[in-house]
This record gives sequence, structure tokens and C-alpha cells, in this order.
Amino acid sequence: MIIAEGGSTKLDIVIVDEQNEERRYSLPGINPFYQSTDEMVSTLKESQIRGEREDALKKVYYYGAGCAFEEQSNAIKECFKQAFHSEYVEVESDLLAAARGLFGDEKGIAAILGTGSNSGYYDGEKIVDNVSSLGFMLGDEGSGGYLGKRLISDILKGLTDKDLAEEFFREYQTSKEEIMENVYKKPFPNRYLAGFVPFIAKRIESAYINTLVMNSFREFFKRNVAHYDIYNTKQISFVGGVAQQFKRELSLVASQYGYKLKDVQKSPLENLINYHKSHK
Repeated sequence: MIIAEGGSTKLDIVIVDEQNEERRYSLPGINPFYQSTDEMVSTLKESQIRGEREDALKKVYYYGAGCAFEEQSNAIKECFKQAFHSEYVEVESDLLAAARGLFGDEKGIAAILGTGSNSGYYDGEKIVDNVSSLGFMLGDEGSGGYLGKRLISDILKGLTDKDLAEEFFREYQTSKEEIMENVYKKPFPNRYLAGFVPFIAKRIESAYINTLVMNSFREFFKRNVAHYDIYNTKQISFVGGVAQQFKRELSLVASQYGYKLKDVQKSPLENLINYHKSHK
């Protein structure tokens, strides 16, 4: 079987054969909101996975960004059927991947802070409540794309100090025109903007950067997590590179809203593999 987990930036694929042996592949991310079916099929076909035995590719469990709606889910199914002739393709959200990876068969609030963001209440089997992320344009508070957007917006509007702006343009050798083209004319603007998270992380001790990160996380809790108070739990767990990178700041904001940060994982993949092996 194939276990595939990823978002807009990258797609991790694990092939588990009948002997429970694992082979792993890392691909560029695919997202049905930003790509056509043909583009996603090309990404899969260009990978080394095509060299696998067909019987190992028949069953697919895919978890990814942009799969909350039937149209996008069907697009992903079609991709695997075209690329690998897979007979069974189950498509679930990256949020369910996070929940299963964080909690297994237990209940809890699962959240994602990576290139994008999301959250939901998990009952030990499925997501039973979810404040929609709304994606990069309307939501994704606290995510890498959101942090990058706020940083770039402030720099281009002259709202940061001059030294920080100069450091940014010197480090990335870019211009306002190039930034605008990447954001408004090229695919994956969220991935592009999330690429500036390392610049933010290196300067987390500065007052401006620290405030930017803390306020972004406050927006995430205020606009998303507070909704789950009806479930009488104050524990929350996260997956994602941004959550891991800024675990200290995330824990502080969580406590400000009365929550305890229980667990942070960069990726749910390892636990997902164990989950599917135990639920065959």
C-alpha cells in the first residue's frame, strides 16, 4: 500500500509491501486548488515510484492539503489512478493525518502550522468539528505563508525599521517587482511566502519579529481554536514545521488563551505508518 502525506510544499510517500517493509520517497507538493490534474499526474509520474511493483501501488491512503471538498478529492484519486493504476484510493485531509498522527485512537484538538494552517476536534476516529482554514487568501492564520505575508507587507509598506528591510533585500537579492510577480502571477504564493520563515526564525529575539510571530499565533487561537471550548478540553497538539520552529512562542500564546501545549511534531508520517499497519 501507499501512504502519502503532504501539503503544498512537499509530499512524503511510503510504500509498505506485504512483508511490512518500507520504502520512502519525497516529492514536490501537490494541491488540487493550485494545480490541474495533469500537472499533479506529471509530478507523480516523474518520480521513482513508477519503478515499484504494481501490487504495491494498488491501495493508496492519501492525506493532503486542499482535499476537504469532493471535487478536489476526486482530482487526487484520478491522479493516482492515472499515474500508478491504483485500484483503491482513499483521500483524506491533512488535518485527519495530523489527528491520527498526534492522537491515534484518542480524542483531542489537533492543529497544523506549516505552509498553511488548520485545526479540528478529533473524536478518536474522525474530525467531528472544524473551523475552516479558508486557505491562504482568507485564512491560514499563524502559518508560514501568513508569517511571510505579514513580513513582506510590512517591509514593502515601510513599517519595519530600515536595517531589517535592508537585511532582507540583501539576503534574498530580490526586489518589490519580483516579490509582486511571485505573489500575484506565479503558482503557490503561499509556498513562496513561507520561504521567508527562516529569515523570521533567525531574528526571533528582535522585538518586531517576536511581536509578528506572537500576534500571528494569537490570531490563530482567537479565530480558530477558541471555537472548540465547547468540548471542555484545554489541551492541544500540533504538527508542522512552523509549530516546531516556534514551539516556545506557540506555548506562550497557548497559555495566554488557557491551553496547554501537549505535543508538537514536525510531521505525523511516522505515527501514520503505525496507524495504518495496526488498522489493516
